[in-house]
Amino acid sequence: MALERPVRGKNTTSGGTVETWTLVQDGIPVELASLNAREFIAAQSMQSQITGKAVIRWMDGVQAQMRLRDELTGKIYNIAGVLPDTKTMRRYLTLLVSEGVNRG
Repeated sequence: MALERPVRGKNTTSGGTVETWTLVQDGIPVELASLNAREFIAAQSMQSQITGKAVIRWMDGVQAQMRLRDELTGKIYNIAGVLPDTKTMRRYLTLLVSEGVNRG
């Protein structure tokens, strides 16, 4: 998987703002999982579109505005939340993700 962050720039033709994505890091091993029933119900009660979670090794600077992109399929996983692993401290991050609709 590749971790990407949004970059805002100016459209030279229209003068408007455009959002593109730039690579933060590629080749990230990710464990993807669907939400279990309890997590799915909690996400729905918050009117969230969270559909799963991705576990990665701990990295500095991962934010909810970023996204994961599957380098093989091109599938996009928008990051909705970043949860540190309280048991192992700085070993893993759990990313709450939504898939399907791309934010840019």
